[in-house]
Amino acid sequence: MKRKNLSSNGTSTHPRVRILLSDSGRGLQIDADLLQNALQQFGCEVEQVVLPSWSIRRTQNSHRYAKLKKLLPTGIAERLDRCQVGLLGLGKTPVALQIHLESVAVEYLAAGALNWLIPNQEWVRPQHLCFFNQLDRVLVKTQEAEAIMRQHHAGVGLLGFSNPIAEAVSGINSDLSRFRRFLHVAGRNRKKGTQAIVDAWRRHPEWPVLQLVVDDTAAIQPVPANVNVWQHPDDEQLVALHRANGIVLAPSEVEGYGHILVEGMAFQGVVVTTDAAPMNELVQTDRGYLVPWGKCEPCHLGTRYFVDAQAIEKTVTELLVTPAQTLLQKSLTARAWVISNHAAFTRKLRHELDVLTRFNPETDPVTPVLSKVAGIHSEQP
Repeated sequence: MKRKNLSSNGTSTHPRVRILLSDSGRGLQIDADLLQNALQQFGCEVEQVVLPSWSIRRTQNSHRYAKLKKLLPTGIAERLDRCQVGLLGLGKTPVALQIHLESVAVEYLAAGALNWLIPNQEWVRPQHLCFFNQLDRVLVKTQEAEAIMRQHHAGVGLLGFSNPIAEAVSGINSDLSRFRRFLHVAGRNRKKGTQAIVDAWRRHPEWPVLQLVVDDTAAIQPVPANVNVWQHPDDEQLVALHRANGIVLAPSEVEGYGHILVEGMAFQGVVVTTDAAPMNELVQTDRGYLVPWGKCEPCHLGTRYFVDAQAIEKTVTELLVTPAQTLLQKSLTARAWVISNHAAFTRKLRHELDVLTRFNPETDPVTPVLSKVAGIHSEQP
């Protein structure tokens, strides 16, 4: 009897992988590039599929459909879900493994023999929880996500995560003057705590100049004189800003992971972030500063935390009187963590992939996930 092989070329034991992401921002593209680079190093053939970001109309229709299904008997609703998945999957090329980033790409579920989700809990739509039973694995980036996702899926694993910058961490920078210069990178994201930072700087014209990277300044007008705005800087300019400024202010309201935090630490910055998960999983007091939040509110399956200007003011005041040598040591600890965290992430991802390939499908058909893989083994004589 002939069987299909996980390999796409007949020589590797690793599967052909499709990474699914929406066109919603820089963070997801970083996720996809990180995974693609790692999987290709493991011998996988990898493709990325970038899907349109959700429009307001599509979101509204999705909510209406979810409400309609609640009125139906459970069995009928489940059959509708299966029909939806099957119809949307028509014409899509099947692959061995699909990795859904952030939320479930329902239209592609049927095209993967295996489907993994690497969620950003603050963007997982509750109306998509009904499709979780068609996922084989939910691999989470943080402990916070692990606790949330275990409520919705039995196959949750703590993968951790990283950023491609970890593979190109620059040499040690011993310039102590960096730790009297401040940087905040928001881009087009409106959940980075930018307003609180600018409000704090407005109260203190004597503070050092803040380098502020933000696409739109409408929400922070009038911009204080000691705030220098960068709109749409290129990658080279961003690198230069990170190298010149040793204090990175990143009081995020919510993060799926926290690429901006990792990038700050990778460039040997002292990162200031919100004392809430998952931000305080990445940045801890031995390698940065944590700012208390004042209020919070739900954000899909996650939580949004708000830091006010007074909390920023207190932390910056402390930073300005902290010896630069102390801050240098924190920055070195942060840099070392980025490197070790990346190695740990790579090992865990390799292990997850090896679970799919390190077995004989003819003698080990017992694990449900692996037995599903067995159905796509290439035909052998």
